[in-house]
Amino acid sequence: MGSRAVPVNALPGQGSAPCAICGAARTRHEAVSGPTCASLACRTRIAIQRREEIDKADQNVFRQYVEQQDAAMRSCGDLAIRVPFMDCPVVPLPERRKAAFRQSLKKYLRRAFQAIGTDESVSDDGEATGDPDAQASAPLRATCIACGGHCCRQGSTHAFLDEIYLPRLVRGRPGDSAARIYRDYLARLPRESYSESCVFHTAGGCALPRRMRAHICNSFSCARRQDAEKQLSEQQPASVFIVAIDSGVVGSAAQVTADGHMRWLRLKPIEQVEPSGGNERIEPDEQSGSTV
Repeated sequence: MGSRAVPVNALPGQGSAPCAICGAARTRHEAVSGPTCASLACRTRIAIQRREEIDKADQNVFRQYVEQQDAAMRSCGDLAIRVPFMDCPVVPLPERRKAAFRQSLKKYLRRAFQAIGTDESVSDDGEATGDPDAQASAPLRATCIACGGHCCRQGSTHAFLDEIYLPRLVRGRPGDSAARIYRDYLARLPRESYSESCVFHTAGGCALPRRMRAHICNSFSCARRQDAEKQLSEQQPASVFIVAIDSGVVGSAAQVTADGHMRWLRLKPIEQVEPSGGNERIEPDEQSGSTV
């Protein structure tokens, strides 16, 4: 009786290191696709570890930045706050991403109308459609402006418009058909958006009005914003110095006063800040003032 053939990629990788998480032997395919085996648990854990390492490195860059900018800090703000930032470019929205969004929207709209028909839709209790920053202080609102929407990356080609949100929207538009709602969303797709973010994420913010966004988009508060809110509440600074950093790169900086005046700051090279992508000196730019 002949032995069954085994796919080459399923064979153990010769000389390859075991999974970095569970220690199991890896196939040749696994060996070239990352440091872990194919287990979702292992891949999730390594992703969390990498994010923690990046966050730790960013905090180190931020600390050095503040220390080296001590003189500038005295004129730029009483409190220094670190936020992430969007480090990917704004590009014409590719047809493949439009197509992926259309497919996702069709699927979840179909499910939404089925849920409405069987009275299985989610209730509207707690639905957030207003501006979450309406009652926030100017410095807190400025943290999101300086960040540019790092959390929006997770919206990808679905924009969080799924079986959780869409039934609520459908119930709020009783006279509209699925086709009408579908066309409304497609009409809002921008010409340009961030290359690695939500399809509706533009340089000027979200292309959707708040009433058409998923509830999470109107209510989410990231860990950095929560930290900033706590610091602002405890210290009540007259002005704030915000630095946007991601993966060791300083993307922008701004000074914000308690009354809402936001001034973007120029970035110039300085020495001895690691990694090299974060080597900028912050200086006030008197011509970039605005009100938050």
